[in-house]
Amino acid sequence: MKALLLTMVVATICQLAFAACPESDGDRPWRESGCSCYQVVLTPSTWTEARDHCAKMLPGAHLATLTSRSEISDLLWNVMGHDVDLSLCPSLFHWIGVTDIGHDDIFTQIDGATYENWVQPFEPHHKPDQDDCGAMHPHGGSWYGEPCSFQHCFVCEVGTI
Repeated sequence: MKALLLTMVVATICQLAFAACPESDGDRPWRESGCSCYQVVLTPSTWTEARDHCAKMLPGAHLATLTSRSEISDLLWNVMGHDVDLSLCPSLFHWIGVTDIGHDDIFTQIDGATYENWVQPFEPHHKPDQDDCGAMHPHGGSWYGEPCSFQHCFVCEVGTI
């Protein structure tokens, strides 16, 4: 309940500050949720390719990092629920900004956030000497550990302007 209240307060503050999402240079718009803007990219890519694609889109853009259950719910409802035809993505999951690259079997979000939403008790699974990255299921928002070399669609995030 506290998380929902906090999310509502943050969203209200962002709206009062007249925050908006940047213009998109492609066919898919940035969608506002809270104090961030998100864009779903339906091009299957490795995690590293997805990370680099997001970084090239706009200054400050990165793979989505999610810090609460309410933020995940907002992303699923406000972003992935609007004009995103998930059937166009041939993979089941979407990359997010979570990985164990450089820290074998210790998953972290790329911005240092500590929130986790792994499917329990099965995730994150790990194979020794293999980099794994976080992927989110678009129906429910649960996270799964996948080899970073797999190809999935992905979600980019940037702050509002």
